[in-house]
Amino acid sequence: MWRHCWRRVQYQRFPGGAISCIQVAQASTSSRSSAAYCLDLVRRFDHEHYLCCLLLPPCSRAASITLRALNVELAQVKDVVSDKRIGEMRIQFWRDAIDLAFKGTPPQHPVAKELSLAIHRHQLSKHWLTRLLDARERELGVSTYLTTSDLEHHAEWTSSSLLYLTLQTLGVEDVSSDHAASHVGKAETITTLLRAVPYHLSRRTVLIPMDIISR
Repeated sequence: MWRHCWRRVQYQRFPGGAISCIQVAQASTSSRSSAAYCLDLVRRFDHEHYLCCLLLPPCSRAASITLRALNVELAQVKDVVSDKRIGEMRIQFWRDAIDLAFKGTPPQHPVAKELSLAIHRHQLSKHWLTRLLDARERELGVSTYLTTSDLEHHAEWTSSSLLYLTLQTLGVEDVSSDHAASHVGKAETITTLLRAVPYHLSRRTVLIPMDIISR
């Protein structure tokens, strides 16, 4: 990163001389800081995907970590707010942030800044990001799932959408890969839900679909 920064200083002319060189260094430092924030966020709150992201090719790794960091930010909303309206306001912040990220003018939030870079570097689909936002907003008012189909729908709009985006960071776009990602995303969500049963019970919440519990 720093070598790239100094190459830019060496081979390009910047108006204002040394001031512009300092600005380049500051921009590089800011980018590194935002990337480190995303990496640490995923490492602490989504360790399994943190490990998976480390195995991805370098061309995809940073963007994939950023997507997982965004998911952490969205998934935590329900746990940290007691008022649904406040949760909706937080989700709206991210809607606005993503809109600005696509315009290349993200807010000064580490995840938003890294997301803007990933969007323009990999031509990420806004459709999948919007689905993720919609699903996280819907779950603010959900205390349980009535049917297995409801859970699968949630999984498709969250985990599967993230996998579709990850495929885009790898330059993979074909029906067979998307079909596999859809099933993997659903399986991942169901596995995560089962692992989290003790946690949900401690919060007097049951997310296992009622059509299964009633059998």
